[in-house]
Amino acid sequence: MKKLKKLVVLGALGALVATIAKKLQAGGADDASLWQSAPEPAGTTTPPAPPVPTPPPVPSPDPAPEPQAVDPRAVDNAPEPASAPDPLTDPLPEEPQQG
Repeated sequence: MKKLKKLVVLGALGALVATIAKKLQAGGADDASLWQSAPEPAGTTTPPAPPVPTPPPVPSPDPAPEPQAVDPRAVDNAPEPASAPDPLTDPLPEEPQQG
């Protein structure tokens, strides 16, 4: 019986919260609800704003010239020679083995 009473109380509390939330969201069926603000009286509407003039169209820029084709054999892709060995990529010099 105690569990049933707790279930009924929780159900009623949930229904109350749902009803209040619905009224706060102006979803109530009553048009004269206390939760909704009153409509503005007629005649206090603001006049429409004057139309904003459209700016003149901007002329399109000249098309960019096409780059000249480069002969692939003329491109030097060889890396520059390293002045000092790179400790991260160059292997360590081998030491002579004694034996």
